[in-house]
Amino acid sequence: MKANTDVQIIRAHGGYETSVVFELEGIQCKCRLDKYLPEVPLENGETMPFILDLKKVQVGGASPQQFSKSVARYNYDIQAAWYSDAVEQLTGKVPSFCWILVEDGYPHGVNVLACRTDTIRAGRARYQKLLGLYKECRERDEWPGYARGIQWCGLPEYLETKYLEED
Repeated sequence: MKANTDVQIIRAHGGYETSVVFELEGIQCKCRLDKYLPEVPLENGETMPFILDLKKVQVGGASPQQFSKSVARYNYDIQAAWYSDAVEQLTGKVPSFCWILVEDGYPHGVNVLACRTDTIRAGRARYQKLLGLYKECRERDEWPGYARGIQWCGLPEYLETKYLEED
């Protein structure tokens, strides 16, 4: 991993495990960035904040095609939007969000993937819906969960049937 030139740049700048406390729609929020680079120089002379998120993946899971499945499976789009919006709110600049993928088996391949803008927009729409549900639950002091009262439970029905047939 240390030989990867992208990773060398990442290791040289910024803070690790940066906590960000911010407010969204009147709700105090928090996130912890794996790596935050506040001012990465761009070719035009300006700077841009970068958020870097480290992910361990299985061998072969660091390709864009494979990792996009993980983005969907583990809601990484929501995480990318949440982190990006937190940094933008505090800095006034739209950050770039990148995943650093490290394969968990030899030869421990490394890939750095930038999150697409539309993925962040989709994640934002999803977290805003969840945030609205949270606000509603807080206002009503009613939280979704299991049914109230005692419910019946036991073996899965197919096992009950199997064991009773063996009797």
